[in-house]
Amino acid sequence: MGIVWGCATSEEQLATDMQLVQLLRNPASSFRLTKIHLNETYLTLQYVPVGATMPNRLIKFCKREHNVALGAPTLRIGTLDDFRTLECPTLRDRREATSHLAFTQEFTFSMDNSLSEALSGGGITSDGSLQVTVKKGSTIKKKIDNCYAFCVANLDHYPTLEEAKGFDLAYNSAYEVLDPNEFSRITTDVLAQSLAISNIATRHHKILIKTPLSEMNIYVEGKHRSVIYIPSRRIEISSASDFPALIKIMNNGMQRIFIKRQKDSYQCEYRFAFILADKNFRQMKVKKDPVLIPSDSLQAICKHIELD
Repeated sequence: MGIVWGCATSEEQLATDMQLVQLLRNPASSFRLTKIHLNETYLTLQYVPVGATMPNRLIKFCKREHNVALGAPTLRIGTLDDFRTLECPTLRDRREATSHLAFTQEFTFSMDNSLSEALSGGGITSDGSLQVTVKKGSTIKKKIDNCYAFCVANLDHYPTLEEAKGFDLAYNSAYEVLDPNEFSRITTDVLAQSLAISNIATRHHKILIKTPLSEMNIYVEGKHRSVIYIPSRRIEISSASDFPALIKIMNNGMQRIFIKRQKDSYQCEYRFAFILADKNFRQMKVKKDPVLIPSDSLQAICKHIELD
């Protein structure tokens, strides 16, 4: 069909966390949305935020046999759950894409559906008449549903073999992603044509089985930007007056994919994320396993880097 371009002009679309609103005023990010029909045709929508800037050099450290620029036939796209359990300790992040809500005071509030969605993922239905009291010291851990992700390093210098070994001792090669927008577009499209219902978490299967074929549209949304590093994923809530900001954070929850702890800042990460969604644009959780996609269409925008 083609590509339709649009522009995200509102900072409200980009705000991800009470701590990060100021940091996100000049985001280097973009995302694509690909709609899949049963006949395998699709429509791609790309939105580029106003004032977005390009990164320095996007370097993927890897084993030589996995170097796309040297002709590796497939590209491994991981998942958040996969990152949480990786064997390599320098790459593993058990708290990947999570938030920790901490109530610092005891108070009572009126629960409504929007607040229920922010606090419990919609586990409680209420018109606001339900009164809830939270105790001081109570906590809620929020984890973003599993999605696909691909990570590279955003460097302002020439990469070295020592840096590669800092990620994984088995890494002995690297390549540069020359065009992140094109890399995101191609990868999103290839994923959209490669994935099957078997890649989607089983909790969604009952709904999919009952969906008429004429209505079975599944979307793959791609986003990419530099990761922001913060001291803690802890969000403190002291009174009901903090809830509007919390709802805003959770409504923009997928942007939390691009937040990591300060201890990982040496990785200088730039992340490509790929989210599956249903016909109502609600996220569909994918299974933990990473996927391998054909890399031939990506090789032209990847350049081999010799490591010294």
